[in-house]
Amino acid sequence: MASDPDRLAVLRALVRGECSPRVLVQLLAGIPFDSPTPLVLIGRADIRDMLARAVDGSVPNEQVQEWAELLEGREDLGHEAGHEDLLASAVFELANPLLTGLPLIDLHRSWLARLTT
Repeated sequence: MASDPDRLAVLRALVRGECSPRVLVQLLAGIPFDSPTPLVLIGRADIRDMLARAVDGSVPNEQVQEWAELLEGREDLGHEAGHEDLLASAVFELANPLLTGLPLIDLHRSWLARLTT
């Protein structure tokens, strides 16, 4: 199991999307999902940044789904205060895009606009 500083570094890298999902899966392998309190917060800026990279073509649109799937349901991750419901909805829809019925790029643009205002 990773030490607390290692766990925090991996969780921060996850939230910021600093590595490919394949690398993140390997890094997360030794880290438990559970935590009595969130250790790292997902912020509007984190999701906006990932979506902006997808919209501008820096990362494949499919990678956003893989990234959101890794975020979803982790007890050691929380949401930016005052925006918990919005961020939880964003992560859910980005992790489960088929449920929205939108093409990925349209879903990403929609959430980017919602998180920018």
